[in-house]
Amino acid sequence: MKRKGTYPPWLSVAFKLGFGLLFFGFIYIELAQEENLRARWQHLQLRWTGVSVKYFLLALMFMPLNIGLEAQKWRRLMVPMVTFKAFLGIRAICTGLTVSLFTPNRIGEFAGRILYLQGRYRVAGIFATFIGSLAQYIVYWLVAVLALYWGSAGLPWLTSWRLVLVLLGSSGVIILLTFYFGANRILFWLRQKKWKAPFMRFLVISGRYPRKILLTVLLLACCRFLIFCVQLYALMLFVGFPVNHHLAFSLIPLLFIAQTLIPSFVLTDLGVRGGLALFLFEPWAGSAMLALLPSYMLWLINIIFPSFLGWLSLLQWRASTKK
Repeated sequence: MKRKGTYPPWLSVAFKLGFGLLFFGFIYIELAQEENLRARWQHLQLRWTGVSVKYFLLALMFMPLNIGLEAQKWRRLMVPMVTFKAFLGIRAICTGLTVSLFTPNRIGEFAGRILYLQGRYRVAGIFATFIGSLAQYIVYWLVAVLALYWGSAGLPWLTSWRLVLVLLGSSGVIILLTFYFGANRILFWLRQKKWKAPFMRFLVISGRYPRKILLTVLLLACCRFLIFCVQLYALMLFVGFPVNHHLAFSLIPLLFIAQTLIPSFVLTDLGVRGGLALFLFEPWAGSAMLALLPSYMLWLINIIFPSFLGWLSLLQWRASTKK
């Protein structure tokens, strides 16, 4: 018997598919209206042989550091339970990316990471992944609020909504930080009220972490976000965006936070990423094609290439388990 308040799984799939089709339609309309599309494509091909290729190489060189920081985040959160080598952490991160490609909202990342842990540590690995993701979301929200407050004042389409979005974003940051650092206090308050919340088990696990570890993980998440921004800006300069540091600070954090808020899965992820990039970057790039390319290239560098490495690692793991 279905519990009260639940909804059929197909409704969630239809909702995400509808979002993806909406964004794909937006991309098609914008590209159809693009003038001199062939000339822009030829110009882009020339940039692979020019000095601008250094920006692409810079974005590519940051990819191992990005994966290494995420692995270090996960290792730090696993230290109270179990320790393992850095290479195993990198394998787990890449395998998690591989599995997440075929699951809604990348939830397969949890399952992919814990494959390399012993059975009694796998639940802890899931919670460590969740807490590490929470730290990353806190950074997304915080930098997006700063970008809205200081960087986006000159954007006409944000003028009327900027203050409201800043207030909502600031409230979100406070709530997330409270759950991240104040799990024990929230748990104590809930128990005093004799309330049972579905996230109480998370509060129990999160409350066991020393603040030093949580702060270290948050700093690693900040470094990782900075790498994301540098990579995307470098790819923008590579494809031919005009240099504009103010717009980069204003818009790049908004892209990342919007990607985390809009539900998607593997079939619609490209549509969501491309649609958001078009909406935010087309006026800056002056071209729909140029606005799309950096976001897609970042997706290939940070997700698809590590996922291929994770797929190879997964094949090796399956072969070893069969033996």
